[in-house]
Formats: sequence, structure tokens, C-alpha cells
Amino acid sequence: MPDAMPDTSTGAKRSDNGGGLMGLVFSLIADVVVTVVKLVILSAGVLVLIGLIAGAFLAAGTQLDPTWGPWVLWGGPVGLLVVYLVLTMRGGVYQHLMVRRYLRRRLPPLFAALTVMLCTAMVIVVISVMGGFLDLLSESAQRLTGDVVIDARSQEGFADYEAIIERLESLPEVESAVPVIEAYGLVRYRGQTLTVQVQGVDPERLNRVLDFERTLYWSTEDYLAAFDEQVARIIEMRGGLSEQGERLAKMQRHQLGSRDVTDASMALTPPDDWQPDEATRLPGMIMGVEVNPFSSRDPRGRYEFEYRSLEEEVTLTVVPITRSGAVLDPAVRRMVVVNEYKSGLYDVDANRVYVPFAMLQAMLRMDAYERFDEATGEPTGEVAPGRTHQVLLKAAEGVSPEDLRTVVYDETVKVQAELGQMQPLYIMTWQQRHARILNAVQNEKGMVTFLFVIISIVAVVMVAVTFYMTVLANIRDIGVIRAVGGSRTGVLNIFLGYGLAIGVVGGGLGLTLGGSIVIYLNEIQDVIHYFSGWRMWNPQTYFFDRIPNQVNPMEALAIVLGAVLSSVVGAALPAIMASRLDPVEALRHE
Repeated sequence: MPDAMPDTSTGAKRSDNGGGLMGLVFSLIADVVVTVVKLVILSAGVLVLIGLIAGAFLAAGTQLDPTWGPWVLWGGPVGLLVVYLVLTMRGGVYQHLMVRRYLRRRLPPLFAALTVMLCTAMVIVVISVMGGFLDLLSESAQRLTGDVVIDARSQEGFADYEAIIERLESLPEVESAVPVIEAYGLVRYRGQTLTVQVQGVDPERLNRVLDFERTLYWSTEDYLAAFDEQVARIIEMRGGLSEQGERLAKMQRHQLGSRDVTDASMALTPPDDWQPDEATRLPGMIMGVEVNPFSSRDPRGRYEFEYRSLEEEVTLTVVPITRSGAVLDPAVRRMVVVNEYKSGLYDVDANRVYVPFAMLQAMLRMDAYERFDEATGEPTGEVAPGRTHQVLLKAAEGVSPEDLRTVVYDETVKVQAELGQMQPLYIMTWQQRHARILNAVQNEKGMVTFLFVIISIVAVVMVAVTFYMTVLANIRDIGVIRAVGGSRTGVLNIFLGYGLAIGVVGGGLGLTLGGSIVIYLNEIQDVIHYFSGWRMWNPQTYFFDRIPNQVNPMEALAIVLGAVLSSVVGAALPAIMASRLDPVEALRHE
């Protein structure tokens, strides 16, 4: 009978008796070799993963992402592969050999690994872009307010701010502080009336807190480049310049190059040749780049100006308000625009202008004044101190905003008690000050991530279906393994190792694919735009010129580990089903 099995029990017994000692020696040697290999691989894997995780923590804590990108992209898959090798070797060599045999079958493991890879890459891209957008927004928000803000939350402001600043700057936790006055006003510019938020600042002091100079849009070099572009357009339109026009253009360019736009901006003092006449000395104003109604953005996000605001004379109007809420006569002041700025927050850049602190303080009647006796109307000889609306503070190196807020609060309360002030002051970190917009973006990131995680459940289903079909196709193999002494746990480990292999391969490739897409996302967009004319990130719509392209190492590592875990979970049910098969029934399966 073809299906009958020959009786080899006697021969087997003789073989066992004759070669028992030799078999035992070979078995011991094999166990020693496998154990040594396991220990070596496990040690290497632990070192790789510890280094990767430590580097990821360092990169996440210090935001040194550009240098850690390659380590995450290549170190992650290598570390996961090492862990896979260790876990699949656990429990016996036959398990490892069976996993390799199943992996060599082309289509089922290929489709499962491809699904895991695409889902992993998709989640990494989405989280990285949304997280990068949140980081850019946070950086811009912090650049506007420093680390901690003291705010009166009233139009009258608070007095003795210089005494408070002096005490705070003497603390080791405080690097610098600056007062800021804030009001709303009207700017008359080229026949148009613009509603703006006016901030009175001392740019030099503000720069020590916010790095204000970085936000200035124009430098002397930029101004010269813009002038050259304007001359080139005129030449293109007219077909050339006359001899007199060329001399005039050269003279104007020389005059522009002789000015230091940055110095004029940091002093809020226009150069002499920007003043309307020799007898008039107007103060300077810095406008948000979006305040200028004659600016627009090209498809690459660069600004184009029909009229540049620099050198333009404008009129600022603000309305003083008394402590009782009464409105006084409007204060009007002619000024000259000395620069524009771009902070990165559209609502700020489209509404805010900066003017000299002392000038706005006087216009709002918040400057120091001599007190008068209410009964007699005679001066008392006392001087009421000037007032401000806010004080912005920068933390010393190594001091967190939360720790600085605690120190500032305690010291401010002491100073107010010494000066006899009863007015409440609100002290906030920059995160608390911008909590509404930051929380909104954070919630959007969480919602989008949750939706894509739900979509990624398809990877678990795909792995489960693949393994179920594999179990059905290999029932007879499972019966053979059980018949020759393989345990239920051994069979279970075969399919769990199979799932782990799919997760490691798919997760590792997904990490490399997703990370590469994020890092080179702007270049990919440029290629797509070159061939199709379509941009997925339109700089004319979004205020950031480029797509955020930084991968957070900890988030990427968590996503890959989640992909591996999902693959193992997807393999768990078929693995349990395979381990519970009866060996006799499995051997009879056709």
C-alpha cells in the first residue's frame, strides 16, 4: 500500500544503541554553538537598541534632529533585525528553519510585509509633518513672547516696571527682561487706512530677549537685491535705460548701499536721507510683512512688492484711555518705515507694527508725570512713575520656562509688597500665552494620527489573513513537527516568529521609506511640480515657505515598534490555531 508506513522501530533502536554516545556529543556541541551565537547576537542587539534609544532621547530633548536622521533610518532596521534573529532562534533550531522556509515563499509574506511597510511609512509621514508644523509654530510663538510674560491685562498697565525688571535681572535664573507697551491704532499708508496692533519697544533690549533682529525682513543686501530686480524689470519693460537713467540708477544704488538698514531698524531711527527734510526728525516704524497691502507671494512663497514700505512716510493714530475707561483725544504721529519683519505667525505679521517705546508711552499718556494736589491744583513734588503693559523675560541657560515662572512670580510678589502695589499681575509661560493656537494644532495632530492608525489596522488584518492561509496550507507540516516531538509551544513560536519577521521587515522598510520621504519631501514636491504644475503645499496659502521635514526619533521608533507588535498580534490567532492541531488529524490532512 502506498500510504503505509514501513516498520523501522527495530532499526531505529539499533541505531540509537550504536550511536547514542556520538549523538549526545554532537547534540551538546550544537547546543553550545547555538547558545554562544545567541549571546553574541543578543549583546550586539542590546547595544544597538540602547544606543538608538539614547540617541533618540537626546535628539528629542535637544532637537538635534538633522544629525540623528540617518541613525534612525538605518540603525532602527538593524536593531530590529537583530532582535528578530534572537527571538526566532529561541526554543530550537527547527523553529528558525521553518520560519525561513515560510519566508522564502514569494507572494504571501511579500504582500504582508508590503502592507506593514506602507502603513508604517504613512503614519511616520503624517506625524512628522504635523509635528514639524507644530514645532515651527511653537518656535515662532516663543520668538514673540520670550520664555515668560508678566502681563497687567488692563489698558492702564502697571507702574514701577523698571524696579521689577532690575530685581528680576539680578536673579541667576533670568538672563534679560524688557518692557513692552501694547495698543491698537490706525496707520495711514499710501492713501489706505490700516487697523494695526501697535507695540512700543526698545529693539536693542528686545533683541536680548527674543532675538528680534532675526525676524527683520530687510537687510542692506536684500534691499540692494530688490532694487536690482526692480531695475531689471524696468529695463525689460522699456527695452533698456537711457544714459541719464543709468546714471540715476547707479547713484540711487550707491545711496542704498551706504545705509545700514539693520542699524536703523534696531534704533528705530530712519537715516537722514529718509527724513522728509533737514529740520524734521521723524521716528521709525517696523511693519509686519503682511501689513503692507501692496505685497503678495509668488508660487514659491517669496514676497513680491508693488510698493516697498521702506522709506515710506506713514501716520500713526492711537487713542489714550484713562484708568476710569474714558477716551481722550487721539494722538497722531508722523513716522517713517525703516523695516518689515516676519515672525512666522500670520495673524501677528498681518497686524502688528513696532514703534519706539518712549514715544508710544507718551502718546498713550503712560509716561511719568508730576502729581498735583486735587484740592489746590498745585504740584506736590512727587512724580508718578511710568507704566507698561507687559514685561517679557528670557530664561538663563538650563532654566525651563516653568521654573522661571515660579521664580518670577515669587520675586514679583516681593517687589510689589515692598513698593506697596496692590495691582494683580498675570505671569505666564510662552506655552500658556499661546495655549489656544498650540492646543488647536496639537489636537489636530492627534486626530489625524488617530485616523491613520485606524486605517493602519488593515496591516493587522492582512497579516492575520496571510498567516491563516499559511496554516491551512501547511497543516501536514505541522502534523509532522508534532509527530517527531515538536511541542505546542514550538509550533506557536514558529508562527509568532513568522509574524515577528514580517513586522521587522515591514517596519524597518517603512521606517526607511517614511523617513526618506519626510526628509526629502520638499525636493519630491519640486519634482512633482516640475512635471505636473501641482503643489501639495502651496506657499501662497501656508505661511511657512517649506514643508516641515524633520523626523522625531522617538515617535518614529514608537511607530515601528507598534508595527512589529501589530504583526505579532495579527499572527497570534493563526499561531494558536496551529499549535492546537491534533498531530494525527494533521497527518491525515490532504
